[in-house]
Amino acid sequence: MKLLAFEYFLRNNPDWIGKVVFLLICEPGDNKIISSINETVARINGEFSHVSFIPIEYISRHCDYEELCALYSVAHVFVSTPLRDGMNLDTHDYVSCHRDHNPGILILSEFDGASRCFGGALTINPWSRSQVANAYLQALTLSSEEIRLKHEYNLNYVLTNTSFVWGEAFLFDLLSCQTNSLNQDIDSSILDTKKLDQTYRLSKKRFLIFDFDVVFSSTTQGTKMAQKLSNVLKRLSKDPGNIIYIVTSRDTDTLESLLENIPVGLGAEHGNFLKSSTGMPELDGWKNYSEGSDLSWIETVVPILEYFSERIPGSVLDVRKVTVSWCYQECLTKHAEEQAQELLTQLVEVAAKAPIEIIHCNRTIEIKPSGMSNGTAMKKIVDENPDTDFILCMGNGHTDPKLFDLLDNDNPNHFAISIGRVESFTKYYINNQYQVLRILDHISSPLSSSPIPIFSEAIFK
Repeated sequence: MKLLAFEYFLRNNPDWIGKVVFLLICEPGDNKIISSINETVARINGEFSHVSFIPIEYISRHCDYEELCALYSVAHVFVSTPLRDGMNLDTHDYVSCHRDHNPGILILSEFDGASRCFGGALTINPWSRSQVANAYLQALTLSSEEIRLKHEYNLNYVLTNTSFVWGEAFLFDLLSCQTNSLNQDIDSSILDTKKLDQTYRLSKKRFLIFDFDVVFSSTTQGTKMAQKLSNVLKRLSKDPGNIIYIVTSRDTDTLESLLENIPVGLGAEHGNFLKSSTGMPELDGWKNYSEGSDLSWIETVVPILEYFSERIPGSVLDVRKVTVSWCYQECLTKHAEEQAQELLTQLVEVAAKAPIEIIHCNRTIEIKPSGMSNGTAMKKIVDENPDTDFILCMGNGHTDPKLFDLLDNDNPNHFAISIGRVESFTKYYINNQYQVLRILDHISSPLSSSPIPIFSEAIFK
């Protein structure tokens, strides 16, 4: 891949012919692969060489560690383009070899585990020849100051994340996992599904609320699960006694595309947008409850988040209509956690001067206008329906604690349910999202004397 990209680079940037040499180190291996490499090297050298210049220097033997370090120390750019790799320590060696002089640039495949560590690297998709070639050009044309800053960032990572630190962090995470799984101080109790079923069927006016990101997000990824969810929600919505809302932090377009043709109410961007499902088009459009709010803080927050996105490879910034999200779920390093804490510190300073709230949950940081939430939005619906005699709310309480404020745990007709046995604000819990669909499938079906079979997952597989 890297050779084909170099050929593409020379053809599209002829000014660099004679100015850049590609040093390829390839130890003996599969004969077919070596043969293909030899042919490619010969073709490129045959096309672009002249009397005093050969574009590719090819070392086709084993190099000992000292020899590799010597080569690393004189190379201006290090290119690693694996299609799959766990942790490539060659990148660490390259950065270390430039510790005291002549800072270098890393070009790393996004499929290389090291790309999650080195925020100063140029990350590429190795399948894209043009993208790799563009990275070559960018690396060769960066200013000395840009190179220095990127190298300092990478070197700091190498020096601070020693094998001792990695081992310590692993043991800490392992013990934390054990502590959390054995936590006996959680007040929630396992849901009494028989009680839920009986109460649901005896009630006249029901309000059902689901946090999409907690309850349904993973179940929409598979076709069978998605179809099952769609059928269950459609059956529930046909009951005139049911008011159903699915709320999320996502934007309106995303939520509509995920729940297309399912006649339920929707709440997007932490309750700032609501859409009812009455069947009357003039009433069922999106209502913007943040209209007139001061959103000037977005211009302050976004540059901060963009800065940290560049420093944390794999993080995702999502700027919506009235809220902003920064997710680092794919960044599983201690470094990412440290950067997230630094980001939170800066955002808190902004929040002291702006009308915003910050939510940090599940390795995602959300910034939203203060005063509005999924909970406050759902309270508006409850207030508009004072004859409601049954409320079911499923979520986890962390992404939006106010979502459960409208439920009274002492009211036998109110069911606040968290997914998973985690510390939360709910009275009940169930184990997983498969059980959510089993419960909803059961209560949406004709009256049955059989209990809710929530412990088998086979039907959804």
